[in-house]
Amino acid sequence: MTNYSVSALARRFAPLLLASMLMAGCASKSPLMSERLDERTGVTITALDLPVTLAREAPDLAYSSRDYAFVGPVEFNRMGQRSYYLWIGMASTVDRSRTREAPPAPVALSILAAGVPLVVELEEWDDGRGQTLYQTNLPVYATYRAAVSLDIIKLLANADTLRIGLEGAAESWHYSTWSGTSQEWLALADWESTLPENREAYTRRR
Repeated sequence: MTNYSVSALARRFAPLLLASMLMAGCASKSPLMSERLDERTGVTITALDLPVTLAREAPDLAYSSRDYAFVGPVEFNRMGQRSYYLWIGMASTVDRSRTREAPPAPVALSILAAGVPLVVELEEWDDGRGQTLYQTNLPVYATYRAAVSLDIIKLLANADTLRIGLEGAAESWHYSTWSGTSQEWLALADWESTLPENREAYTRRR
């Protein structure tokens, strides 16, 4: 029987321990998902915990004044039939009492991702679920959704930066990436291929 000292064992297994620690670190950085069942409709709704934050600056009012658009993907699963949306939450640090400028009533969402322009219809998320789908660091005053395909979500997830426009009938507001990354959206794109017993590792049920 071969005897090993503690230091010899440490040297022998150090590479394996380091690899395990790195793998654990990568796993802990995976974006968390939230999954809930809408008992009224029987639809299972899946989203990430944190959206990408985009901003539109308003320097004429104050250096730190900005309008914000939070954007994140959402999956609806109705007994295996899946549909996908972009969730858009609107927030602002602009004092509207000091300006006549008001947010447009958007009817379309324009997106520029990796040089590819897209325009999709936009509608209000008016069923009471829109306010709670994503966590934001500012109160959201309006929520919208845009129906998209899974391929569009993958396209946006592979873009380094995002630019979006809220297109109203008479005016458009444009926002650029402020914080966060759409690359984490690939987690939702990979959701279908994840076995149910493995989803608990990065799913938080609400």
